[in-house]
Amino acid sequence: MKQALHPLPSNHLEIILSHDGKDWVACDKDVELRGQTLEEIDGILFSTLKKDRGLTGNVKICMRFDMTTLPRWLHQYSAHYFNRTVTFSLPADG
Repeated sequence: MKQALHPLPSNHLEIILSHDGKDWVACDKDVELRGQTLEEIDGILFSTLKKDRGLTGNVKICMRFDMTTLPRWLHQYSAHYFNRTVTFSLPADG
């Protein structure tokens, strides 16, 4: 599994969020992270970003839920109920 997360300009990341029936899955084109809770995903993201020496200051992560992973009958609910944004403050010393 690749461990480098690549930010968009201005320290923004966009990640696809889904659930496989057991774990939450957060992924982009380079990385796939798994955790049993969203808090665990947040912790893994923070640790991964902290290792990337090029990122400091506030890093905003927009997690968009992959609605295609839900049964069709659940699509009546708005996607924004599953979307989330987190911001981490990363120290300059990594």
